[in-house]
Amino acid sequence: MKKFLSAAIVALVVALLAHCSAEYRDCYKNDSDYILVRSGHGAHEYLYLPSVDVQEYNPPHYQIAGTIVIIYDDDRKDDISNELVRYNWYTKETFHKDNYGNWRKDEVRKHIEWYARKSIANALFKAAYGINFFNG
Repeated sequence: MKKFLSAAIVALVVALLAHCSAEYRDCYKNDSDYILVRSGHGAHEYLYLPSVDVQEYNPPHYQIAGTIVIIYDDDRKDDISNELVRYNWYTKETFHKDNYGNWRKDEVRKHIEWYARKSIANALFKAAYGINFFNG
């Protein structure tokens, strides 16, 4: 009986996850633990609110970490990205760690990566403090 009950629970969880993947908008849209960060290019990025962690509060300097869940429209596997952002309120600059662990300024450029970083940085700041870091 125990094996049957365990198998039934596993089957239920798998069915719910499959449904959530197929209907990503409803699962994440209706869950108050997630907020939509940005959507486009076949993907939807959500900030998992319980993961937001203010690691430094020293105005005008801030450092905030959080988890981003990326849901793809096609058959690709969904991703999870742990983000860490440093901020300078006065200069409106953000920084991230490169592949070697060094802090690098997020450069303003007309590139999708910049817009993604800006969206994530703004969402983390707003989740932590209730205001936008970037205007607009």
